[in-house]
Amino acid sequence: MLSVSFYEKVLAVIAAVPAQSVWISGSVVEHLGNAASDVDVFVAVEDRAAASVLPLTKINGNFDILISFVEGRRVDYEFWSQDEILRIAARLHAIPLNDAGKNILNQLSGSDTDFVHRLKTGWPVMDKARFNEIQSWFDFNFYKDYLVANTILYVDDAFDDTVGMFDNKDIDCAALRARFTVEMSVDVLLYSNGITNDKAKYRIKKLKTLGESNDFAKDVYNRFWQLQSKIPGSLKGKIAYIQDALKFSSEIIESVQH
Repeated sequence: MLSVSFYEKVLAVIAAVPAQSVWISGSVVEHLGNAASDVDVFVAVEDRAAASVLPLTKINGNFDILISFVEGRRVDYEFWSQDEILRIAARLHAIPLNDAGKNILNQLSGSDTDFVHRLKTGWPVMDKARFNEIQSWFDFNFYKDYLVANTILYVDDAFDDTVGMFDNKDIDCAALRARFTVEMSVDVLLYSNGITNDKAKYRIKKLKTLGESNDFAKDVYNRFWQLQSKIPGSLKGKIAYIQDALKFSSEIIESVQH
């Protein structure tokens, strides 16, 4: 973990901002990153004007960004207004998860899901009480269920694509689509176990960690590595790969749903 002096220097950079709460999040907090990983700092402010006292690096549609360096390490500060945080909470809880007739695909944007996860896993370094209050605006179990349901839609689409390509004898495309089906299926397993980090670059590491306490996930890890790392070059090998990948995907989804 980072030192106390590092956190003090992180806060010193934004000392001029009337922040409601500040929390550290991202790969470093989740033990997914490394010594060169950026540090992500989230700053809750009453309104976006609060951050204007700083030389902002980027102004986004929903939040503002300041990139700085502390002890030679890059630190990304994101400034989120109270209204925007509440809007994300409202969008999340308005998703009709229990209505089969309603579309739930991608009801949250990438920045929405990133914020919710970073709030869920954050470590407060300023005003813990306010941080806890902001967390209370979100039902993280509901968020987990949304990620599972949303990603299953991707699995279903990729699975159907693979079958269609296979039947059409488009074996190369079917093999690649089968690999994507497997990737999405593994994400469903991770989400269902409360691992809501959606960064694909950490998929294998998240799965390996889950496998340390979950026998099914441990088996999934071993099989996933084989399916992910190599698609056979021969036609016969590709056909066997596709069949194995689809069977593997079905087993994961069945396990999650039951």
